[in-house]
Amino acid sequence: TLLPSCFHEDLEWAANARWDAGAELHWPTWSLGLHPWYIEEAHIGEELKLFGSGLEKTRLIGEVGLDFAPRRLEAVPAQLQVAVFSEVVTMSCEAANRGGAFRREADKSSFLPYVLSIHAVRAASTALDLLEGSDALGRGLVPVFHRFSGTSDDLTRLIRMGGYISINPAMLTSKRGRAYIRQVPEERLLVETDLPAAPGASK
Repeated sequence: TLLPSCFHEDLEWAANARWDAGAELHWPTWSLGLHPWYIEEAHIGEELKLFGSGLEKTRLIGEVGLDFAPRRLEAVPAQLQVAVFSEVVTMSCEAANRGGAFRREADKSSFLPYVLSIHAVRAASTALDLLEGSDALGRGLVPVFHRFSGTSDDLTRLIRMGGYISINPAMLTSKRGRAYIRQVPEERLLVETDLPAAPGASK
C-alpha cells in the first residue's frame, strides 16, 4: 500500500468482502506502506500513528523509503523524507523486537523478521546509512531494495548487510542492471511483486 490509511481501509474492505454466495474470501498478507511520493507534511503525523498501529497486523512493510529525484524533492523535501523514513525504520524495529502477532509456533522465543520493501531513487546511500545506524538487521528487519538503482558500492553494502534486491524486466535492458544482477547472490534476488496498475494491465 502507498499510505497507512490505505492499508487500514484495504484491511477493512477485505474483511467485509464476500462472494455472491456469501463465502468468505481469503487474501494474501497486505503490506503496510508509506511511500515517499505520498508524504504530505500536513497529514504525516496522523499517517505515522496509523503506521504504528498497522505494525501489529502485518510484518510486510512497503513501499517505504526515499526519492531524491529533483521533481520529487520539489514536492517533498529531503529532510522531511529522511525524518519519516527514519521513524518508519525505528517503529518497525520496535515492532519486530516485540514480535507482534508473528511468533513462530514451534519456538515461542523466536520471531519472524519484518520485511521492508524500500524505494530509493538517488538515495540508496542515505537509506543504507539509516538502516546501518539503526542496526536494522540486528533488530529484526530484512531490507529489500525495490528496483535497485544505487551505485555498485551501495549494492556491496546492502549484500554485506544481509539485504536483498528485487528485479524487473527493465533492469535486464541495461548493462549496469545486468551487472548488478550478476553481483547479487542468487538467494538474494527477488522478482518484482507490484500489482498491475489496472485489472489486466501487464505492468
